[in-house]
Amino acid sequence: RRGASVTTVVASGGYPDAPVTGFPVHLPSFSDSVRVFHAGTKRGDNGDLLTSGGRVFAVTALADSFAAAQRASRDAASRIEFEGAVYRRDIGWREASRVG
Repeated sequence: RRGASVTTVVASGGYPDAPVTGFPVHLPSFSDSVRVFHAGTKRGDNGDLLTSGGRVFAVTALADSFAAAQRASRDAASRIEFEGAVYRRDIGWREASRVG
């Protein structure tokens, strides 16, 4: 099977120099074509999911084309909520211009 994947990192505010951590995370459900990998998370004393690092999540989307994977990864990243969450909207721009 041919296709493409794109990963968007969701980071803490202040990343990379001084990431601010300890914020509760709202992690919605995603389609089967999206995988969310935890990088900077931990469970609080009450079991809540909290940010604990600069790079908090890596959001990978699989699709039939690069453009579709890029769009799905970015859209999924935008749905993850915690105070100060940031992500780049230009991930894959070099490949997008090459296959454009």
